[in-house]
Amino acid sequence: METIREGGGALDAVLYCPHHPDEGCPCRKPRPGLVDQACRQLPIDLSRSYLVGDDVKDIALGHAVGCRTILVLSGRMAAPTAAQCQPPPHQICQDLRAAADWILAHPRDPR
Repeated sequence: METIREGGGALDAVLYCPHHPDEGCPCRKPRPGLVDQACRQLPIDLSRSYLVGDDVKDIALGHAVGCRTILVLSGRMAAPTAAQCQPPPHQICQDLRAAADWILAHPRDPR
């Protein structure tokens, strides 16, 4: 968090699901429970938001809630095949830095 503050950023909340994937919890990705909770707590406009993740579940969640999606390849997977990632991400980036740079360069890109 210190690095974020030093860079001029801030975190408004940290949300996570403590449940095991087999429990069927509505906040486990790709279900939208945590996004719904964040929207109740914060003034979030999902149509202007980005969901950045390293897994196809992240991309599915982003599409389900109406966000633009970015898949970063520095995480769980290399470039996905079309069958792995349906619907496909709006953008694929090598890492979080590249994702941040892309967002800053495309703040109002149409979906």
